[in-house]
Amino acid sequence: MIYLYKQTNLFLFAAFFLTTGCATTKVATLEKRPDCETSVEGFFHSQNVWAGRRPALILKSNKKKALGGELISTDENGVRFDVSRQGPFYDPEEEYYPYKDVKTLIGHKGEILYGQLPKNATVSWGLQLSLIPRKNRDQKPLKLELKPNESFGFCLQPGTYFIKDVYFIDKHKNMDKAVDFPDLFIHVKRNASNYIGDIYLDPLEYNPEKEIVLPYKIHSRPRDAFNAGFLGGLVGGALHAASISAKGIIGQHSIIVKENKNFRQKGYKTKNVSLLLKKSK
Repeated sequence: MIYLYKQTNLFLFAAFFLTTGCATTKVATLEKRPDCETSVEGFFHSQNVWAGRRPALILKSNKKKALGGELISTDENGVRFDVSRQGPFYDPEEEYYPYKDVKTLIGHKGEILYGQLPKNATVSWGLQLSLIPRKNRDQKPLKLELKPNESFGFCLQPGTYFIKDVYFIDKHKNMDKAVDFPDLFIHVKRNASNYIGDIYLDPLEYNPEKEIVLPYKIHSRPRDAFNAGFLGGLVGGALHAASISAKGIIGQHSIIVKENKNFRQKGYKTKNVSLLLKKSK
């Protein structure tokens, strides 16, 4: 029993470290610091997207189950789809499915090729930014948490900040980490309510000149980690952590920042517009 207790604690520590990454300091919101002299404000837009396997097929005969597999081709009447193995003894053959039998068809990027998204199978991503003052990159990172489709306001010291890390977090606490993205900065004017823009994650419009591309890889999957630890103890948890860290880039998000002239800032100081996430020259 003592051995299992120690083993479990070691696993939980490893899972915690994997989930949180390097230590950060959470920046106070304007709700907690309404008297803040220098603030950063804006709005984060994040649309609901497909949260399951990609590509996927949902049939009208079984609306609750999404079938993952390989999308072979589509035409005006239906889709040719090769459903993944359903068990150790059953691997369905490639088949043509007429659209009259299809509820929803999801493409490789999570896009809807036919039908509509089930409401219980969507997710909107939150955004977490880790900032470091440009003049002192050895300082402990500051963390800003942006909730999907909500305005935000933080009490931040004036200066220019380098965006060290970008994380995407869903309602299940799954976390992906941006990698290989361009240098990005935040400029914060002293004694001002700094509006840094409306930030759009994966906007429907396509604008390559303003778009900031953020490739990402899996950072943590808490539910999977718990199951691995429960079933395999420290070994299972360690193998899961290793498999997470070994995964390469699995996709990319994009961000566009716009100015909304009707945005109402909460800070009581001088208003200042200084759009966030500018690429460095």
